[in-house]
Amino acid sequence: MTTILKLVKLLRDLSSPEQKHKKTSKIPLLLLIAAISGLSAILFFSLNFECWREIVRFIGVGTLTAGACITVGGAIGFLFGIPRVRRLDSKSDDAKKNEETLNQYEQNANLEQISDWLTKILVGVGLTQIGKIKGNFVEITTFLSQGFTENQATTALFGALVIYYATIGFFLGFLWARLFLKSEFIKADRRDLTDSVSKLESFHQQYNKNTEARNLVDQQLSSDPEAERPSVEKLTEAIKQASHQTVVKIFNHTSNIRAGNIDRNKDLMERTIPLFKALIAKDDAERYHKNYGQLGFALMDKVDPDWVAAQEALTKAIQIRNAQNEQGWKQYEFFRAICKIKLDEGFMKKKASTNKAKEGILSDLRIVSESAAKELVLENDTIQYETLKTWLEINNLSTHSLSFDSNET
Repeated sequence: MTTILKLVKLLRDLSSPEQKHKKTSKIPLLLLIAAISGLSAILFFSLNFECWREIVRFIGVGTLTAGACITVGGAIGFLFGIPRVRRLDSKSDDAKKNEETLNQYEQNANLEQISDWLTKILVGVGLTQIGKIKGNFVEITTFLSQGFTENQATTALFGALVIYYATIGFFLGFLWARLFLKSEFIKADRRDLTDSVSKLESFHQQYNKNTEARNLVDQQLSSDPEAERPSVEKLTEAIKQASHQTVVKIFNHTSNIRAGNIDRNKDLMERTIPLFKALIAKDDAERYHKNYGQLGFALMDKVDPDWVAAQEALTKAIQIRNAQNEQGWKQYEFFRAICKIKLDEGFMKKKASTNKAKEGILSDLRIVSESAAKELVLENDTIQYETLKTWLEINNLSTHSLSFDSNET
């Protein structure tokens, strides 16, 4: 009884903020003492039985009864103690500030509503059935004490257990929900708010980085010949910091500029080269062969083509494509063959190529002729085809030779 009175006093003292933390630390100890005290009463009462089987059975039934009462009482106490979320008046300035802070999201109050409904139902049913409580209580204690001798004493003991442990369970559930569950809710809300703020800050930072990258790309590809161009280092760093989606957009835009200005605006086309190099620097895992392919094309289409660098870029594109087992994109081999022809000493002197050089060129052309890109090695009106046609004539070869060994003429 003394323990129960202490719990009641503790509940009353919760209204005092300065005592709240001090009192809360004593709750587990008081409840533990109360529970152990009840179990000791069950143990002592079981000594009245002479048969050890009766003793064991009584202790088992008594312990299970205590546990069941704690569970039921704890559930009811939990319903009464569920924290309520404070809601501000929708017309007040504080409410408006709250909505802006939380981005107009509200907490889910379903558990609160269920708790409120069940609490009212329990109180209502209890008040309407208050006259039957005594009879129902006697029936419960009589049912629990069946099978034991000393029925009146046993019945009284089980009645005391029901009241005692149901009360402890109620305080346990109520205080846990009132104090510990509330603090967990607060921690969860703060954690969610912190995560939301962190994500929002991260989003804004990434948005600024994406904007800077797009602005620098627009500055680099501006049609204004007097526009100031960003440095290669600045472009590279900005694209490295950009998101994947922004990088994809930059690649597509730059590729379109390159393809659309091969003959129309060589200066603008050549300004795509630093961008492709920056995109390659962004792809440190070497997953995208198109960056190298587009770089190779741009280097070939310069006013003063860089055949060596173009061949290296196309070779890298082929290696990445093959490593990923990606089908198609055999035009890389065709344009690499053109680079090899341009760099061939025999072709420069209008003489036949060596067998080694010839085989290196034909190996690429055979791959093209066996793919969907075979029209590149057939007669067309491109500058590259004119180069290929001239090389074939110098070496007494034709497009039919692409199906045979290089020594065959």
